[in-house]
Amino acid sequence: ALPTQTELAASLADEDGEAVDATAVRCDAKYVVKAAMTLHRQNPRGTRHRSGHNNGHNRGDDGRRLAHWWLILVDQDELLALKRVSVPGAGKLQTNLLFDAPETPGPATLTLHAVADDVRGFDATTHLDLQVVTGVPSS
Repeated sequence: ALPTQTELAASLADEDGEAVDATAVRCDAKYVVKAAMTLHRQNPRGTRHRSGHNNGHNRGDDGRRLAHWWLILVDQDELLALKRVSVPGAGKLQTNLLFDAPETPGPATLTLHAVADDVRGFDATTHLDLQVVTGVPSS
């Protein structure tokens, strides 16, 4: 069944995966955006896919069609990270995107786009508001 809704969430972490305060992001450091996607599916006829049937689409171990997406992280018009992912039959995915923090101190808004590779109309976008600082943030 095709997705009927796409949910996309993002949070910020350091390279080790520890949560980071977005109000004190160092301009000389690498960070990770933790992306979580959930696809809500509805099969209007209540029929199931036959696990042995393959019409040329990639299928997971359970025989369900895999949904492929591009995760694109941008700061205004600058590409920070790009990753192609496959969402399994359960419709849930968690992944990380490593990126360099913006170089200019001050406020920044990163945008994470999830663009469906083979289905139109189910793209999603979320934003991360940052405060980029120089040096080590005070505690």
